[in-house]
Amino acid sequence: MKKETKRPLSKKKQLKEDFLSALENAFGDVLTEYKFPWLVLKGISEMDVPEQKIYNALVSMRGFKDFYRIGTSLRCDYVLPRQKIIVEFDERQHFTLQRAKSFEFYPDDTTVFFDKKIWSERCYNLKAYDNDPPYRDEQRAFFDSLRDIRSFKNGFKLIRFYEKDLTSSEEIEKSVQKIKEL
Repeated sequence: MKKETKRPLSKKKQLKEDFLSALENAFGDVLTEYKFPWLVLKGISEMDVPEQKIYNALVSMRGFKDFYRIGTSLRCDYVLPRQKIIVEFDERQHFTLQRAKSFEFYPDDTTVFFDKKIWSERCYNLKAYDNDPPYRDEQRAFFDSLRDIRSFKNGFKLIRFYEKDLTSSEEIEKSVQKIKEL
């Protein structure tokens, strides 16, 4: 009988596992890939004005209109339910020109717990793109924007971390400390 060997996790998957373990150690209950009822995609006419403006701005960039389906539930990377905190783990592909554009339309009264200016600069510096499917950059920027805006509206604090900033146990511990300070 053949002995089955476990394949080692990729560096990115191991990083995510380490990050999750650190969150669990610090906060206890952590939900992963969680779907909230208020993060279900609506028709354009049912969206709030800022969401409509973001959608229209993204459409104007390359002409893609059909980058989401009504009724789709968006997932959140990590949710700390007792603390009402959402933690998003952004890889390079999140830093697109479309994402930078979306920040221009955030409502003034929406608070996020990451530096939008740094995120926007990173978008312009990295100019990441993911054209599979062709509208994927618009889709990801729109979904990230909805998570940011609707989380705040629903009483959650949303914080984002860039994967490149979490490459060691020390950096992971610093990020957990930052979450504790929210």
